[in-house]
Amino acid sequence: MKNTQRPEELLGKTIADRYELLEIIGQGGIGVVYKAKHTLMGRIVAFKMLRSESLEDERNRKRFQQEAEAISQLNHPNIVSVFDFGFTQDNSAFLVMDYLDGKDLDTLIQEEGYLTPEEVAPIFTQICDAMTQSHQHGIIHRDLKPGNIIVVKEGKKSVAKLVDFGMAKFEAKNNRKAQSLTQPGEVFGSPYYMSPEQCIGSDLDTRSDIYSMGVLMYEAVTGQPPFLANNMVEMAQMHIYEKPKEISKVIQDPDFPEWMQRIIFKAMEKNVNDRYQTTEELKQALSAFTKFWVEKTGGGESKPVSIRQATTTRNLKAEIEAAKALLAAQGIPLPAVLQQAEKSENEKAAAAAAASGAPAVPAAPPSQAAAPVVNSSEQVALPKNLVVIVSVLIAVLLIVCLILFFQKSPGKTGYQQAPQNNTSHSNFYELT
Repeated sequence: MKNTQRPEELLGKTIADRYELLEIIGQGGIGVVYKAKHTLMGRIVAFKMLRSESLEDERNRKRFQQEAEAISQLNHPNIVSVFDFGFTQDNSAFLVMDYLDGKDLDTLIQEEGYLTPEEVAPIFTQICDAMTQSHQHGIIHRDLKPGNIIVVKEGKKSVAKLVDFGMAKFEAKNNRKAQSLTQPGEVFGSPYYMSPEQCIGSDLDTRSDIYSMGVLMYEAVTGQPPFLANNMVEMAQMHIYEKPKEISKVIQDPDFPEWMQRIIFKAMEKNVNDRYQTTEELKQALSAFTKFWVEKTGGGESKPVSIRQATTTRNLKAEIEAAKALLAAQGIPLPAVLQQAEKSENEKAAAAAAASGAPAVPAAPPSQAAAPVVNSSEQVALPKNLVVIVSVLIAVLLIVCLILFFQKSPGKTGYQQAPQNNTSHSNFYELT
């Protein structure tokens, strides 16, 4: 006999001889999540059970069991823990997980309107950690959305938890049976957050989750998804072809950090090969942003929020160089805050050298290696006529510039602005 009761009719009842259902805390297409109490242990848990109408579809039952298998493989502080799975006397499948006393990302966005980059970066750095372990186990989430990220307080620390692996896909190399649950061309996921390849029912890899994370970050910092449409078809077309609006224009804040926008837009590239290739790469970009971003105070001045003082044992100069190398590898221009930090360190080094009586070594340009330090005992004496030599070189340079100026063809004085490329969809998604 199968359970045909509505979800609310089960409140107050004890399921599987030990779980008392207290209240409904979430509902989805095929399942309901209750706050429940383990009657023998007194422990508060999250109790997820398939809807009665979903029991007729054998694939729903298999997916439910697959979710339990997926989460049980992932022991990570940023992934919800599961500790029981089974079937009731009427053959309804259930899954028991940790009860998370926090707020999902959707609720946080609704309450605040949108989150600041300083709030978003740490949340998604943790989700990157969770997804990295998931991907290492060959598990693609496929349903990343605000409701599946819960932020809880553990002491003074905010911890992000990833939940709901009901749509997860096991990569064929690790679990070939799981592939049969999704038919070729079948589309799964939440339309607002689906990758272009997910929209067309193509085969997915872990980079699909990276696109979804980019969409999530975009919504977190703007308060709205990057694409809004009237139906699924229009939404899919937008994910495949449309370029998201600039974040600073959406929130009408010209001071929104370009650095953060570049991180988000790179995660959202249409072509999978143009995105971050792993969640570890995305985490590195977010960590660099968190470390070197400068938060604006109420008075309009700036102060570092995550760069430690130079008096600590950490080598800030080395960290700056590491961040520069990371940004260069990802094609991201050096942000002003990083330039400011580097300049500050160079000035401190010069001041320290002056105080000790040693000559200051000028900082090398970003594209060049740092100038070698020469000991005072090994310094080479400069020629007395150095000023004369420099003056002659400057004079020669001026003469060359004048010659080049007068050799220019008439009618072409000054610089001409390059024509704008108005092609709106120059970076079409390419299936790889």
